Amino acid sequence: MKILIDNINVQFESIVDVNQPDSLIDAGYLQFVIGYTNGGYFFNSALHLYGFNTEDNHDIKHVNRLLLNEYGSIFEELYSFGEDIFGNQFCFSAKGVFFFNIETGEKDFLCLTFDEWLFMLENETDYLTGQIFSDIIINHELRLCPKIPFVTGGEYKKENLRSMNFPDYIITNANIARQIYNLPDGTSVTINIV
Repeated sequence: MKILIDNINVQFESIVDVNQPDSLIDAGYLQFVIGYTNGGYFFNSALHLYGFNTEDNHDIKHVNRLLLNEYGSIFEELYSFGEDIFGNQFCFSAKGVFFFNIETGEKDFLCLTFDEWLFMLENETDYLTGQIFSDIIINHELRLCPKIPFVTGGEYKKENLRSMNFPDYIITNANIARQIYNLPDGTSVTINIV
């Protein structure tokens, strides 16, 4: 299937992973990526938007295959288009745009479309991206992970943060999420961190 966005012909199959439902990719996102920039790093590298046919940590198809492989059914029906400074994912679903917490696997509805998400981003940049911690990152490709996981009471303070490379931060957090996903609040658990 071919689509036309602002006079740009795109072979749809070349940008959509055949293992993910193509209906999840928002037209506003496609217009943004194709018309303006093929993804990239924004807000002092606190926000990372994925592109197409690029290096592994920036390629939307590669990242989504990794997320589905690591999270399994926890990540089903989502398609990530970007991440915040902690590696939490911004995702499309059939119901709109969601925030996917990589440490817990929780999904929070944000809005209906990519364009609405851009508006939210403009008004809540620090909250949505974690930009206030961007001075810790020395390489834009790194993401920040807690030394003591947030879900166990680790604090959102510089002293509790360390930089991690792709895909290590996804693998580490997926390991935690698989152990605690859907447990009732207050459940006593021992988390094995690999």
